[in-house]
Amino acid sequence: MSNKKKVLIAQSFHPDGMALLEARDDIEMIITEDLSEDNLTKLAGGVHAITTRNAIISGRIMAEAPDLQIVSRHGVGTDNIDFTHANPRKIPVAIAATANAVSVAEHVFMFLLALAKEAKWYDAEMRNDNFGCRLSMKAVDVQQRTLLILGVGRIGRRVAKIAKAFNMRVVGADPYLSEDEMAMRDCEPVRDWRAILPNVDFVTIHTPKTPETTGILNTVELDALPNHAIVINCARGGLIDEGALYNALTQNKIRAAGVDVFDVEPTTPDNKLLQLENLLMSPHSAATTQEGARRMGISCAQSVLDYFDGKLDPDFVFNAKEISYQQGQ
Repeated sequence: MSNKKKVLIAQSFHPDGMALLEARDDIEMIITEDLSEDNLTKLAGGVHAITTRNAIISGRIMAEAPDLQIVSRHGVGTDNIDFTHANPRKIPVAIAATANAVSVAEHVFMFLLALAKEAKWYDAEMRNDNFGCRLSMKAVDVQQRTLLILGVGRIGRRVAKIAKAFNMRVVGADPYLSEDEMAMRDCEPVRDWRAILPNVDFVTIHTPKTPETTGILNTVELDALPNHAIVINCARGGLIDEGALYNALTQNKIRAAGVDVFDVEPTTPDNKLLQLENLLMSPHSAATTQEGARRMGISCAQSVLDYFDGKLDPDFVFNAKEISYQQGQ
């Protein structure tokens, strides 16, 4: 009988991360690009670890893996993992906690600056032989404007640091942080963030997707913003209600939006948001820069190995509190 730990790789990742697993003679890798529940359920028998990028790791899949010890996520979002099954079994769900923060924060500012400076419009006008568009004065400065950050974790705090470098006023809302912690993260703390929406110029969301945060920006919140406001979502689809966003953008209730994530991914042609000129989009790619993909791949693999070696840092375990996880357990 083999003493090797079996690791189910539900979608391969960066070669440098895969190499960490390949280099271990105590690891047996089962790699699949078929992310269907039926296929993953079939392959789950006897595995000790599962890594996932986009695959949904359901309770059905985990139930077929009685020896499962850890699920490692290639990223930080965990809404594709069934915690109602993982938590009772005390299965740690590791995330690439620090791997994508820089990439996503930079993407947020790509959206923010491109929209504030009307880069898309100016580019189109130039290609239409309209050099005179320079006199339109559509662009605005971001200096001294107010940025509201919802969720000031690893990514949100990096966004705040960049915003400070642009001499912006940075306001943060995070129910899990004290006012002193918020100040240390370059944010002016605010508890009732909805009350200040009329005075906000930019909003960016960096919360996990939970029942409490789904639709955190809906019709009421978008209507409360000034009509020059710009909103950005590089976190998870559904945090901004897409119907409400469409109405706000088409009715000039806000100026523009930058969106990297959607309710349905991949997007479909019938998504009305794709028709809008005042919406700048990317295909859930904020984290997948060359460097970010490498960091996430390495983190995803290393978490599996660290768990087997008894040294996985609880800070990398999303459900550490729920399962009372401690390093080396």
